[in-house]
Amino acid sequence: MGVCTSHPYGASKGSSTFDASTCEVVYTDATATSTDIAGSIGTASSLPGTSTLPPPGTYGFPYILFKNEFKISGTFTSANGTVTTSDASNALKNSGTPVVITESLDDFAGGAGTCKSGYIGATVTGATIDGFIVDANKEREVTGAANCNAHKTHLAGVLTLTAPFTITPQTYGLNFKFNLTGQGVQFIDTTGTANGIPNEFSSAPFSGTFEVLNQD
Repeated sequence: MGVCTSHPYGASKGSSTFDASTCEVVYTDATATSTDIAGSIGTASSLPGTSTLPPPGTYGFPYILFKNEFKISGTFTSANGTVTTSDASNALKNSGTPVVITESLDDFAGGAGTCKSGYIGATVTGATIDGFIVDANKEREVTGAANCNAHKTHLAGVLTLTAPFTITPQTYGLNFKFNLTGQGVQFIDTTGTANGIPNEFSSAPFSGTFEVLNQD
């Protein structure tokens, strides 16, 4: 995780490389394994990596980089009372315990045949958020390739804050809060029968916010 004073993919958000010249890294863990975010909803969790406060200043563009793999499961109750749960084949079933599946997010185009490595301008509380399919160096494909295979191992999210925050000598910490309420997974009905019973299940966008901790 890090904070920047300008958008690292440029004002137009179209750069193929991540400009770190205005950024400071605030958390890193090169050996991290998967973290159960949903399992700790409503609580605070300490991650095992290294945290560092950035120098005093005003930052309007926090970012986060992580692997593009998501382990998900879910349950959906239709208006008629039908309960649908996730299945190991990425399909659905109407009984039993939800099965955890692993999905990789490697293209925002949805199979359209042209790489779409950016999802730009999603509105979240106090900010807009941009998502980018990237590699470990935060480089992305933007030249209209047939797919995003050259750079698709990680996901970078960049917030554009409505009100940038300021780090002062009184600042002692930063918290990142994942927002999964009403987000994270999706159930889809593609049958056209209007019965409200989904037949597809997958991961879905989620958001997050940074919180600055200052001494009184």
